[in-house]
Amino acid sequence: MFKRKRNSKLIKAAWYDFEERLRWRLFFSFTEPAENADLYDPDFEVPHKRKGKPPQLPQYLEHGILKGRFFVNKTISNIPKEEDTDAYKSLGPKPHQIQEFLISHSYIITNTDKNLGIAVSERTWLKEKCLELLNDEQNYTFIHPLTVINKLDKKCTDIEILACLAEAHLDNGKQIGNYLRHLIPPPNTKHNVPIFYGIPKIHKEPVKMRPIIPCHSAVQNPAAKYVSKILKPIIKSAPTIIHGTKDLAIKLSKLKLTPNRKFYIVTGDVVAFYPSIPIQKCIDIVADLYAQFYFNNEIPQTEQKLREAEIFIKCLKLGNEELILQYDNNMYLQKRGLAMGVADSPDLANLYGWWFERDIDIMNDPKIPFYGRFIDDCFALVYANSEEEALASVQKVQFDDCRIEWNVSDHYQVFLDMTLYVDEHKKLQHMPYRKNMSHQERIPWISHHPLDVKRGTFIGEMSRLATLSSTHSSYCTAIKGLAALYIVRGYPQDLINAWLKNNIQERWEKRLNDTRPHTDGVLVLKSEFNTAWNYFSATELGNTILGFWRDWLQHAEDSSYNIHYPQYTGATADLSETRQELTTPVVALDGVAQIPDIRKLDILNRRMIVSRKRTRNLFDLTTLWKKLVLTNMEQQVLPDNHDLASQNIADSNSDMDIDSHDDSSSSDSDEDPFVTLLRNQGAVF
Repeated sequence: MFKRKRNSKLIKAAWYDFEERLRWRLFFSFTEPAENADLYDPDFEVPHKRKGKPPQLPQYLEHGILKGRFFVNKTISNIPKEEDTDAYKSLGPKPHQIQEFLISHSYIITNTDKNLGIAVSERTWLKEKCLELLNDEQNYTFIHPLTVINKLDKKCTDIEILACLAEAHLDNGKQIGNYLRHLIPPPNTKHNVPIFYGIPKIHKEPVKMRPIIPCHSAVQNPAAKYVSKILKPIIKSAPTIIHGTKDLAIKLSKLKLTPNRKFYIVTGDVVAFYPSIPIQKCIDIVADLYAQFYFNNEIPQTEQKLREAEIFIKCLKLGNEELILQYDNNMYLQKRGLAMGVADSPDLANLYGWWFERDIDIMNDPKIPFYGRFIDDCFALVYANSEEEALASVQKVQFDDCRIEWNVSDHYQVFLDMTLYVDEHKKLQHMPYRKNMSHQERIPWISHHPLDVKRGTFIGEMSRLATLSSTHSSYCTAIKGLAALYIVRGYPQDLINAWLKNNIQERWEKRLNDTRPHTDGVLVLKSEFNTAWNYFSATELGNTILGFWRDWLQHAEDSSYNIHYPQYTGATADLSETRQELTTPVVALDGVAQIPDIRKLDILNRRMIVSRKRTRNLFDLTTLWKKLVLTNMEQQVLPDNHDLASQNIADSNSDMDIDSHDDSSSSDSDEDPFVTLLRNQGAVF
C-alpha cells in the first residue's frame, strides 16, 4: 500500500458525516413508529445522498453532540505534523517503471484461483484461454447487440413491475422495491453488462482458467441478493452443508466415533460444479425447498404470503436466467450452469447439492458417522474394512449432470485448508494445510498499512491456525511457521514475539468460540487509512457523547442540575416543528416539557468505532494496466498515471507494497530485473 500524507481533515470529514447520520437516525427513532424501524434491513440499503438540513434534536442531545465536536477539534489540534523520514524506502522501482515493463511485454497481473497468490500471464495466452471458455457452445452462445438491448430492456421492465409488487405486498415493501430497481439505468443510457474475465488455475496441469462474471452492477443483481438473503435460513438448517473450516472443526470436536472400529477418510470434488448445474432444474429445486421451509409445502393461506412467494420466485428467475456478459466487445448469453459472480450462486449450488443428499438420507446412514459438503468439496468418515467398501458407501452421493471425483484413505486426507489424519491412537485429528503452489503472500512490513491492521491480520491468522489444529502441538508448530513467515516479510522479531506472547494462549482457548462480528451494536465513523487516526480514540468520543446523555438524564431525574448538566427549556420545540407525534417514550422532568427518553433506545449501549477503507495499492494499478494491455493501448493514454504524483504514489518519495528482500541476487542473473522483482513478490509466470 502506498504512503499517504497525514491528513487530519479526514477526521473532521468523518465527524461531520457521522453527526449528520446520527441526527437523522435519532430523529426517525423519535418520530417513526417502532414497527417501521424494525422493518428496516441494512442489507437492502440503497446508496443515496442525504437531502435537506439535518434536524435539530432536544437540547440535551444537542449538548452531547457539541461536546463530541469539541473533542474532535481538540484531538485534531493535538495531532503533530508528520516528519519527513526515509523509513520504508528500501526498494527501487517506481510504479511507472513497472507499468512500462508490463505494457511493453504484454504482461498481465491477475489473482489466481483458490487464492494462491498473483500470476503474471502473457496477453495472448490469457485471451486464448478466455475465448476457449466462451467458445464452448454448451455453456455460452454469441448474441447480437440489438438482441442484448431487447433482453435487458425487458428485464428492466420486469424488475420495475416486481418492485411495484414488492411495495404493495411486503411489510418493508418500500425499501425492497427501491432496492430491486436501483440498478435500472436511467432513460437513454446504456445497460451495464458484466465483463467476463478469467483467473488462472495454477494448481492444475496444464493451467486452466476459472471463469468469473462480476455482476455487482448488473441490473438483476439486487434480485439475486434478495434471493440469497431469503435462502440463508434454509442453508443454515441443512445439516450436510459446512459453513467453513471453523464450522467443520466445531462439528468434529463434538463427534464421537465408535472405539476400535476402523474408519476411512473420504473426500470428493464435484468437477466444474457451477457450470454443470442445470439452471432450470436448480431453480425448480430451490423453489421447492423454499416452499417446504417457509410454507411446509402447502399453499400460502393469506394473500400477503402468496405474494411473498410470488416475489421470491420472480426474483429467483430474474436473477439467474439469461445471464448476458461481454468480452472483447462481443456479447454472450450463458446457456447453462451458475455463474461465479452472481450474488446467490453459492446459495443455489449449496441447496442443489442438499436436495440430492437429503433424498438419499445420507445423514442417517449407520456406516457414515459424518458427512458434510462445502459447496463443491465433500467430506465423509466411513466405517469400512477396505477402501473399496468405503468408496461404495459414498458413491451413492450423486448430483444430476455432475461428476464427483472421490479419494479414500485410512491415514490422511486434505479438505479445504485442513489436513485430517488418524493418529497413533486411531483417533481423528486435524492440523493446518498449506495448499500446493501457495506463495504465502502477506502484507509486507514496508507496506503503508496502519500498524493495527498488520497486527490484526497477524492475530487473525493465529486464530485461524488454532481453529485448524486439534492438538496443541500442531498449533505451536503452525505458530512457529507463521512467525518465521512474517519475520521474512520484514517484521521486527521483537514485535512478532510481543504479539505472540500477548495472544498465543488466548487464541488457543477461544479457537472454537463463535466470534462472528455483531455489527448492530456499534456507531461508525467512516473514513480511510491514514496516520492521523493513530491519534484519535473512538472509545473516548463515545464516552464523551453517550456518557453525557446518560449522566444528564440521571441528573434531570434527580433534579440535580448544575453548570455541567444544566436545565433546559423548550426541549421538544425543534421536534414539534415536524408536526409528527413522538413515538419514543418520553419522560417528564420536574415540570419541564416532556422530552424523548433516549434510554428507551439501544443507542446508549453501543460502541463507537472507526471504519477505514484501504487506500490505493500496487494491485489497483496493475488492474488499470491490465486494461491497457488487453486493449493494446499505448502508455501515454493513461491520464491517471500523471495524477499519481499528487497522491504521493508516483513521485520519488513513494513506497510500494512489494517485498524484494532478495533483490540483491538478481544482479548476478541474466533474468530481467523486473521479472525478478515480480517473482520475489510471489508471481507465477
